[in-house]
Amino acid sequence: MKADSPYKTFNDLLAAAKKNPSAVKFSGGSSPGSMDHLAFCKVAHAAGINPKDLVYVAFNNVGESLTAVLGGNVAFVSSGIGEMIGQLQAGTVRVLAVTSSTRRSGPMKDVPTVKELGINTTYEVWRGVFGAPGMSKDAQAWWATTLKTMTGTKTWKESLEKLQWVDAYADAADFAKFLQDEYDSHQGLMATLGFAK
Repeated sequence: MKADSPYKTFNDLLAAAKKNPSAVKFSGGSSPGSMDHLAFCKVAHAAGINPKDLVYVAFNNVGESLTAVLGGNVAFVSSGIGEMIGQLQAGTVRVLAVTSSTRRSGPMKDVPTVKELGINTTYEVWRGVFGAPGMSKDAQAWWATTLKTMTGTKTWKESLEKLQWVDAYADAADFAKFLQDEYDSHQGLMATLGFAK
C-alpha cells in the first residue's frame, strides 16, 4: 500500500474491510480468480470477511496495479513479494503482511506473516513445469534430473534471496499431491466468489 496510507498495520486494514468491505478496494496484476485476487480473499475469508463483498480491480500487470495504488485509486495491492521490493526500498509503499508460512529476510525481515497476526492461513505463489500428454519416460526423467540440479545452483539460490521466494521444489509425485491439495483447498473459496459450482 502507499507509504502514507492511513492503514498503518494489516489489522487496521482488516478492521476497515470488516466494517465496509466494498470501500477497501484492492488491485492486482492478474485477472479476477487468479493469484493476486485469491491471495487476499483467502486471508480475508479466514479473518471472517465474506470475500464476495470485496472489490478487486484487475490490471494487466503489477506495474499498472502499483500505479493505481500510488495514485490513490485503490487502497492496496495484492501481489508477490518480488514485485514489491523495489518500491519498498524506494519508500513509496509500505508492506503490511506476507502470506507465506514464515517471515522473509532482507528488506522484508520486519514484515509479519498473516499467521503471526492471528489469521490461520497461508497463500504462497507457486510455479510448476508441466509436460505434454504422452511425454516419454526418458524425457520425464531428463526434466526431473535437470530441474532438481537447477535448484542446487548458485544462481537459483541468489534468485531466491533477491526475489524473496520460498524454495518449494517438489518431484513429480509430491507436486501432483500438492496440486490436488491446492485444488481441494480452493474449491470453497472459488464457489463463494462465484467462479466455481
